Amino acid sequence: MGVDVDKLMIASFPIAENSLDTIIEVARKKVVDVIILDSIHSLSPKGEQQEKSGKEKSMEDDTMALLARKLSQFFRIAVSPVKKGNVAILLIGQTRTSIGFIALDKLTGGNALKHYSKLVLHIRRGQKVDAPMHKYKEDGKSKSKQIGFDVVIKIDQTQISGTKPEMTTIHLPYYFESGFGKEKE
Repeated sequence: MGVDVDKLMIASFPIAENSLDTIIEVARKKVVDVIILDSIHSLSPKGEQQEKSGKEKSMEDDTMALLARKLSQFFRIAVSPVKKGNVAILLIGQTRTSIGFIALDKLTGGNALKHYSKLVLHIRRGQKVDAPMHKYKEDGKSKSKQIGFDVVIKIDQTQISGTKPEMTTIHLPYYFESGFGKEKE
């Protein structure tokens, strides 16, 4: 899909702060053009795992909003190095359904995530009826076989000129064999 895997750097960090610090460091050094963090909501801050003495915390210990506070701190610190390094950062995360009269998919992680984002896309799998199909004839009968699925992309927020307006929905075919590229005959 156009990615030079020989130049691809992959890192895994058990503690959120290490991951976020590395993003800032790489942006300052202008080493890469794009950073992808998957998944922002699976990050686990050190304060969630250990007490200040280094002793492991129990699952009973409350660490409410700790990730949201860490992300807010990260965005405040990272804005300048990311801009100066001309680095695009793609943060992948899951939405949670809010509880109430109306079910809305919302990002977790506090308001800083939405405040600092230049583009927020909600991507989901579409309906089977909209999936790309291969039509063929067998024994004189018309048949079809699903060869991919429909991807629905909704622009939740944009601060980028030239993009479609917020709440615009786009449908793209995704092919099992070739991704978003056109299916080979």
